[in-house]
Amino acid sequence: MKTGEELAALYLSKNGYQILDHNWNLHRGCELDIVCMKENKLHFIEVKTRVSDKYGEPQIAINRAKMKNICKAIQQYRFRRKFFNSEFQIDSIAIIYRTEHDYDLRHFLDIRPDGSACADIIFHKHL
Repeated sequence: MKTGEELAALYLSKNGYQILDHNWNLHRGCELDIVCMKENKLHFIEVKTRVSDKYGEPQIAINRAKMKNICKAIQQYRFRRKFFNSEFQIDSIAIIYRTEHDYDLRHFLDIRPDGSACADIIFHKHL
């Protein structure tokens, strides 16, 4: 059984992203799920997976507190990996997972540090 992060990494790889790191951890609560590069831009991907949307869409779990921790981790990641001047953005991948072969994946591009929604969403249904 693949995890949501594994499905997200597979999707990203198939769409031209180079995976640099998985689960890069600064400290408790400050983790970067997937760090990747595409067209000379760093993408910090927050992955949220649910088995249904009964309690809301997965992406609603990215609140202001979570974004604050992600931003702290990004700052340290860029410093430690020497990506001082690299352009970057924060993305989110939300997955409704029924089985390894039946899931919905939504890629939210360039989400804002305050956790508000972005306009660009790529929807991928896998059966």
